[in-house]
Amino acid sequence: MRLEPRMGFPLLGLLPGCDRPPAQLGDCPDLACQQRWVTARMEADPDQVLNAVRALPQGLDRETLIQVMVTEWPQHSLPLCEELTGPGLRERCESLTGRPHLWQVDPEDPTAGDVGAGAAYPVLAVDLGAVELPWADLEPLEVHCTEAWTRNTCIGRQAVDMAYQGRHKDAWRICLGAVTEKWRNECLFQVSEATWDPRKGGIPGLAAQMCLASGFYTERCLGHMAGKVGRWAPAASWDAADRWHELTVTIDAVQRELDTTSPVLGSRWTALAWAYAMDAAYAQVHPPVGNPIDQVGPAAMPHIAAAVAWELWRAEPNRVQSLNAWVDQLEQAMIRRDVDPSPQPVLVEEDELNRGWSDTLPGEEALVWTVYRGPMGRRVVGNDPRTDAIICILEAAARNPTPHRASLFREALQHPDAKVRWTAARLAEQRMPTAVADLDPAAERDPLVRARLERAQALGDD
Repeated sequence: MRLEPRMGFPLLGLLPGCDRPPAQLGDCPDLACQQRWVTARMEADPDQVLNAVRALPQGLDRETLIQVMVTEWPQHSLPLCEELTGPGLRERCESLTGRPHLWQVDPEDPTAGDVGAGAAYPVLAVDLGAVELPWADLEPLEVHCTEAWTRNTCIGRQAVDMAYQGRHKDAWRICLGAVTEKWRNECLFQVSEATWDPRKGGIPGLAAQMCLASGFYTERCLGHMAGKVGRWAPAASWDAADRWHELTVTIDAVQRELDTTSPVLGSRWTALAWAYAMDAAYAQVHPPVGNPIDQVGPAAMPHIAAAVAWELWRAEPNRVQSLNAWVDQLEQAMIRRDVDPSPQPVLVEEDELNRGWSDTLPGEEALVWTVYRGPMGRRVVGNDPRTDAIICILEAAARNPTPHRASLFREALQHPDAKVRWTAARLAEQRMPTAVADLDPAAERDPLVRARLERAQALGDD
């Protein structure tokens, strides 16, 4: 699915004006001329264009030009929002800053556009093929939008209003009336967000359907849903059985809906939702405890282990002990229970290693993985709880600046489990290649581990 060609300014293209714009924007006699002047120069020198627009005299023409520029080139024109005199216009203009995916030239091309480029949720990247959409045979529902330049945002607002009223079929039909594929997808993205919210209620399965219909915004839409679920999680120290039950029911409902299109997408979305939830639940719980274990199912367990390991290491990054000692500490934390209230936590953002396993070498595609702490991180899954805990400890150690992690990497490379050795080799390659500089890759019996060790040593030699 590709975007339609740029259609130009929706209002100004209808106006008569000079065929060839003058050298200075201020010499243009009308809006159509100004449009051509801006179009000819925006991509080559956006700063020159912005300064020229700021220099125009105050008035309706200048306000209209700014509004259209922000709709067409938000990645360049958002600084002009402050030039708008009406508070309503300024608020509408600034609202685009909260949706950076709209700034991309082509959302299907991760190299197109500096702002918002690339996949925001690579762990959800699944080839869906044909998607069966609800109400696919319905005709668009026409709505009244007085200003041509705001037609796309006008349609979106009215569709969202319908969704808040529970009129989801009408919201769908309104979105179908958007002129371009980009704005139809954006409209359905917004309708999904209005269809379910943890604090306002709604229908999570239907919200997921709207995401599936949002084309090249599907990953972002579903990623937003997972993030909302995560921020809804109670603190891990709370005795919050009702909240955990609601969370589990919601995640299960979305997974069932996604499974009908792609079981792979359903399981990955569930992993992301639980990763967000456990990151939030443990963010302000010190020391970590195992309360959520009694309230959630097996799908959440890898993410509880990752969150506990992260909090343990973050609290004592300079503690020198063996991998087995770290895992013993993790297991003790998961046995502890605490019912004292804690402040509602906030979501912890990933650090610079959030793409921890972003490249896949030959053979690694067969490794079973799960989401690690956020939308861009993933890790392998251990064969049993203890090896999985070791992997979580290694992942946490790699993201905390302490020399002690080198000894853990080396210790892990002697472990009998190949997944543990592979994790240590990959993390050493990314974080501390000198830690494995004197090892002999030929002595490693697993080819995947051997390949990572060879890459680490090649980096260390550079």
